[in-house]
Amino acid sequence: MDSLPLAWNRSFAPRHPLRGPSGGRQMKFEDRVDGDYRIYAGALDVLRGDGYIAAVVVNRMSRQHLRGQEVFRDESLACGHRWPSADEALMFALCRAREWIGQQAQQAPERGDQRTMQA
Repeated sequence: MDSLPLAWNRSFAPRHPLRGPSGGRQMKFEDRVDGDYRIYAGALDVLRGDGYIAAVVVNRMSRQHLRGQEVFRDESLACGHRWPSADEALMFALCRAREWIGQQAQQAPERGDQRTMQA
């Protein structure tokens, strides 16, 4: 969470790593579980102009980390592309997270990652 604006860091709800004060901005959030990972996806209304940007945080869930350990974060997916609707931005964020998780699963045998190989 260190890379977020300071005002957001102080007011995040523990269950949603992307949630912050709205300040009049429209935000839509969704979280899902995908295997050993919890995905937090968000669509944030842009400050200047029209549209929504997509953001995502992925946590690896484990017994050692009850809230999960953050393993991937992108607060401005697609280089800050502005999606016409919150639903489109949210869908892109969820798809990007699943793509990242899939890449990790493919790379695990090459690295000898015991956690993924045991699953």
